[in-house]
Amino acid sequence: MAPMLMPARKGPARVRTDGWDGYPLSRQRLLDAMVQHRLRNPVVLGGDLHAFHAADLHAKADDPASAVVASEFVTTSITSQAPAQDHFERVLAANPHIRLADGRRRGYLRLTLSRDRLDADLMALQDVRRPDSGIARLAGFVVEGGRPGPQPA
Repeated sequence: MAPMLMPARKGPARVRTDGWDGYPLSRQRLLDAMVQHRLRNPVVLGGDLHAFHAADLHAKADDPASAVVASEFVTTSITSQAPAQDHFERVLAANPHIRLADGRRRGYLRLTLSRDRLDADLMALQDVRRPDSGIARLAGFVVEGGRPGPQPA
């Protein structure tokens, strides 16, 4: 859901239109509703990027100076491969609201929800080619009640 400018190795950056960037008015209506209804700290979950992502969602999607109103977590696939990590490093550099973008590992997102917080653990397989692969925590984030935006844990 977070805007994602896609920098190219050469030439101008492009907008990824097969995600929410292709529907900016719909995204803005949803963000406006979050603000209007004074949601304490909504969390958006997604996939289909072939990488782990964690991001701040701002009240005005195209204005990083606007207030953070929600958190976004995107999980990778279990086996589908991703572009090289240098692609995600360029994405991070061009999108300061994206706190993590990692396509090196496959895995899943493990969430623990309580009354006052959400803990998000990005769980990565050690080797997708092995059915008995181990799993390790790649990164972790916390979303605290009343404090939107993922914080490193």
